Parts: sequence; C-alpha cells; structure tokens
Amino acid sequence: MKKVIILRHAQADYAFSGGDFDMPLSPHGENEATLIANYMLKKSYTPDFIYCSAAKRTQMTLAAIRADLPGIKIDIRKDFYLADTGFLYEELKAADDNYDTVMIIAHNPGLHSFAAFLTGAGDARHIRSLQMGYPTACLSLLECPVDSFSGIMPAQNKLVDLMAAASL
Repeated sequence: MKKVIILRHAQADYAFSGGDFDMPLSPHGENEATLIANYMLKKSYTPDFIYCSAAKRTQMTLAAIRADLPGIKIDIRKDFYLADTGFLYEELKAADDNYDTVMIIAHNPGLHSFAAFLTGAGDARHIRSLQMGYPTACLSLLECPVDSFSGIMPAQNKLVDLMAAASL
C-alpha cells in the first residue's frame, strides 16, 4: 500500500507588491502552516519524500513541516508551481518505490483537481468537503491499493483524511 499526502500552501500575503511566484505567507498563513504541521505530527503523518513547488509560499509552508521531519528527502521544483492534474499525476506515478508515503506541496486549482481525481472512496464527510473546495493549508491523505506508485489509478484510492488548518 502506498500513501499520498497532498497539501496546499498556507495563506499568501496578497498585500505583497512583488510577483506571484515570490509572494510569501501572510502572518495568518504562517499560523496556518504551524497548525497543519502540528496536526501532521499529532496524526503521525510522516512522508518519506516531498515534492514541493519552488514558489516562496510553498517553501514557507514546507519549512513549518520540515522542522519535525529531520533528514527527509525533498525535491523543490519550479515546474510544480501552478501545475495541473496531469502533470502532478505523472510525477506521482514516477515516484521512487523505495518510498511508501509521498507528499506534494503545491497550488490550486491543480492540487484540488488532483486530490479529487485520485479519490474514489472514503468517509462521505471528507468526500463532500473535498467536492466543496481545497482551502489554504488543506491536507488530504490518500491510501492507494498498489505496491508501486506507477500503478496508481484515478478514482481508485481511499481518502482517509481531509483537514484544513481553518478547522483546527
């Protein structure tokens, strides 16, 4: 069984005068990142590998999580910035099978579509929440009934958890 953790970056600072790629987290977003990091720690959600968008706000979100994950392998990539579902799916399928749990930290709308694309079963409450949207600092955990990431199929995975920092 492989697992996938999908995390949207925490709230950006829309008052920032620079470009979108360089937009940092707002003070509220920094709090959201800490809340979701603490939630992951409490639930023992520990990825073996993290793909992270190179945008500043995703890296700041990663920094909150990384403090509790010393030595974790991380791949920070510019092509995860505003990546679509197809790209995210192909990258996940190419993940190293030496890992059991892969995490992706990126952006909407692609991330929300990607989580919905993978989900085929799970708690009805979580599925309804997923259909409603994917707010900032929203995390989903999917269990995938495969031995290899390359075997992950759309709508064949169980949404085990869906939590937004705003609900913590």
